[in-house]
Amino acid sequence: MQKIVTIGVVVAIGALAASGCNRRESSVIGQGQAEEILHELQEIRRLLEGQGGARPAPQAAPAPQPQSAEVSIAGAHSLGSVDAPVTVVEFTDYQCPFCSRFATTTFAELKAKYIDTGQVRLVSRDLPLPMHANAERAAYAARCADEQGQYWEMREVMFGNINALGDASLVDYASGLGLDRAGFEACLGSGKYRDVVQADMAAASALGLTGTPSFIVGRASGDTVEGNIIVGAQPFAAFDGQIQALLNE
Repeated sequence: MQKIVTIGVVVAIGALAASGCNRRESSVIGQGQAEEILHELQEIRRLLEGQGGARPAPQAAPAPQPQSAEVSIAGAHSLGSVDAPVTVVEFTDYQCPFCSRFATTTFAELKAKYIDTGQVRLVSRDLPLPMHANAERAAYAARCADEQGQYWEMREVMFGNINALGDASLVDYASGLGLDRAGFEACLGSGKYRDVVQADMAAASALGLTGTPSFIVGRASGDTVEGNIIVGAQPFAAFDGQIQALLNE
């Protein structure tokens, strides 16, 4: 019985780690997956109680993941036509392996099919998570690179090196992109972008977003986007379906 219970716990925890980073170093998952995992854990609890196992202490249920959101994109970096009929807003963490997975897999297909063809505009906002020691400074680094016209290039380099995002590495990446090393280093050391990055973090918190990457896929009206939420390093099909539905409306 102990072996069965142990296997069940491992399976449940493995499922929880499948789709994204969050504040508790687990993942934010879809409602259907959450219900399946909850059922699995309830069955494990029933087995334990039937064998005289210790009854786990009751815990408060986690707040439900919001399904839609309205978010400002004022002042945010974007890729693609400002007149695109669909806007995808991404909240990202440069040290999150799931964000890196999205950037190095799904993003390329999304860009080729929709961004480069003028149908989708991608807007980037920051959500560095507390357990990632270098994520917030990496967000500063992207903005410092933007001062020299290399925001998206710096972003790509950092997503390819999520385990090496200390200040020295960030300066080396900037130099490798041909940026003025001294200027970039001074910008990074100044902390001038701390307030704007933390404003992004506050905006994500207000929307109930705790995991990365998190996306809002919808339509823009001025500086506001309203749409559905997608959380985690989802396959291209997850975005394709929602984008197609918006384009066909």
